[in-house]
Amino acid sequence: MNHKKLFQICRDERLAVRKSGWRKRALGSRAPMLLPQPENQRWSLDFELDALSDSRWFRIFTFVDAFTCKWLAARGG
Repeated sequence: MNHKKLFQICRDERLAVRKSGWRKRALGSRAPMLLPQPENQRWSLDFELDALSDSRWFRIFTFVDAFTCKWLAARGG
């Protein structure tokens, strides 16, 4: 069923249907991300989540150097 037919049925049944809003677009122009030159210029931070074989979950907070792609640190929590 397309959106026009659905809107017509809702209107006939006097149902209050809101139209979904448009997707927000980025304003302005985007500059490309520069590649890091030396080590330790830019780091990436991330949470990683996994499960053990006995179904217990654990989460690790990782720090990765963007130039060398080496892990700087990993902290469990």
